[in-house]
Amino acid sequence: MTDIEQRAHVTLEAYAPRDTQSAMQIAEWLHASGAVDTKNPGATFAVMMQGARFGLDPTSAHRAFFVDTHRKVGVYADALRGLVEASGLCERFDLIEDPSLNDCQRAVFECQRPGRTAVRVGFTQEDAKRAKLWSKSGPWSDYPDRMLIARAAAK
Repeated sequence: MTDIEQRAHVTLEAYAPRDTQSAMQIAEWLHASGAVDTKNPGATFAVMMQGARFGLDPTSAHRAFFVDTHRKVGVYADALRGLVEASGLCERFDLIEDPSLNDCQRAVFECQRPGRTAVRVGFTQEDAKRAKLWSKSGPWSDYPDRMLIARAAAK
């Protein structure tokens, strides 16, 4: 660890909750600040706890996780890829078919665990149509290539 990394680690530790009470206090502060996109301090706390399972500080947890409309904690697609890659359980997690280069027809990843054969997983425009996502307003119509990538990565 470099000197800068050591200093950053010490600085982050100062803001890490030491127990449930201090975690809830941080959740209340973060929620009140408006710096996180959660509906209440309890949701902020839930995201922080999910992030802590992966070694993330409270603010990084909110860039990786969210609370959905059913009050369940979910993970953003980019964070999912990062967590898988950082876990050491995956040698490769490569986007081999980028939908921005194939008229948003499909996204395909090639993944490989140590000592195993590589596998390919993908999500196509036809898959999205079958799931009634393709014509949905919002991210699917605004960013179809990103949504195909997200769905392929989640497989």
